[in-house]
This record gives sequence, C-alpha cells and structure tokens, in this order.
Amino acid sequence: MSGLTTLDAATLDSGSLGAVRGDGGIPGLTVLHHPDPRRVGDEARLPALLDGGRAALSRVEPVFTAPTVPGRAWPLADPFLSRHPVVFEGAPGGQVVLRPGQARLVADGAPVEGERVVADAARARGGVLVRGRRVV
Repeated sequence: MSGLTTLDAATLDSGSLGAVRGDGGIPGLTVLHHPDPRRVGDEARLPALLDGGRAALSRVEPVFTAPTVPGRAWPLADPFLSRHPVVFEGAPGGQVVLRPGQARLVADGAPVEGERVVADAARARGGVLVRGRRVV
C-alpha cells in the first residue's frame, strides 16, 4: 500500500478549533453518564454565555444533540432530574457563574451551595457536573 495515511500524517494542532473568544472556546456541556447509554456523548452548546447571557440545565433544557446521529436532539429528559434548573450566567473575562438554586449540583466532586464562579481557564479545561446522582 503506497501513500500517506492519517496514521502516518503529522499531528495537527486543534487549539483554535471552535474557539470564539479567549482560550475557552464556546461553552458547552457533554453527557458523560446517563441512565440511557445512547445519550453518552450528546452535547449542548451554550454560546449565550459568551455575551453575558444565561443558560439553564434541568430535565427539560437545554437541548442536547448527538454529534454522530443527525437530527437526534432532545433535553436530558430523566424523570429523576429536577425541573428546577441550574442557571449558568456569563461573566466578564470568560467566567461563568453557576447558580444551582433549588437543584442539587455537584461540581468536580464538591456540592455547590450558593453560587460558584468558574474562571475562564477552568472552563477551558473542563469540569464534571453531576445532577441528581444520575447524569454527569
């Protein structure tokens, strides 16, 4: 077999893929665990946070899409998740403020009481949020 394959090609730099502002790129959520294993890998982009807007995470919002299944899009839809949302609000410098309200939220292994500010660098690195002990 002759010719260059992707296994032989030089490593590409993906540092700028999807970046909109700063180093953090577009804020978003990716499902790591869900009672329905087909949901693992589903994504929700939250571009409103870049301009100081808000987004919510609950049983009914946002809509998550399956990157590998065109047209498949729906909220988390787990009856064990509260309809009371965790609110994300964009803040200056690429920060995001988490406000769990009445919802139970664990961020990187620690319960979130009140609000928590996530710095741009931490957002860019990513973190783990757990809702209702069932969805990560």
